[in-house]
Amino acid sequence: MSNAYLECKNLIRHHGHVPAIQNVTFRLEKGEILSILGENGCGKTSLLRVIAGFDQVTDGEIFIRDELVSSRNFHMPPDQRKIGMVFQEHALFPHMSVQKNIEFGLRSFKKSTRIALVRDAIKLVGLENLEDRFPNQLSGGQQQRVALARSLAPLPDILLFDEPFGNLDIRSRGMMRRDLSKILHEQGVTSIFVTHDRDEAFSMADRVGIMNAGKFEQMDRPEKVFSSPTSQFVAQASGSCSFIPGIVANGFVDTELGKLKYICDNTSNVPGQEMELLIHPKDFKARVSESGLGTIVSKEFRNGESILHIKLQSGLELELHQPPNPEFLFGTNVKLDLIKDSPFIAFKR
Repeated sequence: MSNAYLECKNLIRHHGHVPAIQNVTFRLEKGEILSILGENGCGKTSLLRVIAGFDQVTDGEIFIRDELVSSRNFHMPPDQRKIGMVFQEHALFPHMSVQKNIEFGLRSFKKSTRIALVRDAIKLVGLENLEDRFPNQLSGGQQQRVALARSLAPLPDILLFDEPFGNLDIRSRGMMRRDLSKILHEQGVTSIFVTHDRDEAFSMADRVGIMNAGKFEQMDRPEKVFSSPTSQFVAQASGSCSFIPGIVANGFVDTELGKLKYICDNTSNVPGQEMELLIHPKDFKARVSESGLGTIVSKEFRNGESILHIKLQSGLELELHQPPNPEFLFGTNVKLDLIKDSPFIAFKR
């Protein structure tokens, strides 16, 4: 017997002859939150749908609390899986009050239990004194809280979220992320988010899975995925970054920014091996210099930082995030000073 709350084994799902999920395997413990990050069409929503029971797997198995719920030859209906789902579209009933919307999914409970569950859910998501309002009397964030309360009220084993904050403005989205993460961790609700929003994925989850073409490229703690990506695809999905080419020589990678320490697999310490080094935006510091190797070709001010795109003599562009500096003007030549102490992640070319 497994201790996993949710376990997916070798899942395959085809849409006709097109593979949407390809041999996906992972497990979640009770109370663990997983974010699945990927672009449209990568298979993340297809994965949610087979877990929820809306679609049947082509092959593989899904277990919830050690009970088989999906396989090639068996399919437990969605209403028997004790799974809640929250969508980008809140799907609230416009003719029902907040209380009635939340109570709708509790028809199988006796009345006294329904009242208690609705009361607890309303308090949990911070909707006290709004019970009698209708959806058109609520803000987008409040409507999303109603949808969340409706999913939490039946005490599901697992909650699934499909782009839940996509219709909210930036401020409401940030507040909902923080509040929801707090609620889910406090209540110990095993949850999966699918999103194409990098900040959303990394800020809420205990683990992040980077999905591409129906497969997980990497699944690990957010810090690990960011600092030690297993592929260039994962690195680009995890945050702003650049890649600079070079050649292995004397234990370093020789690049146009100088000889840089690197880390890669044991077979890569071969003189002459072509590599690409992962450069994060704060690995180098720019300073104005007429003899600099780079030229500022664009500049944005964002979140208290100057976002610089610097074109090197080779034509390669690097993105750097720097403290504001009035000398950073379009067309200015700059030198790049190395700040990073640890070796650069390297990928074979």
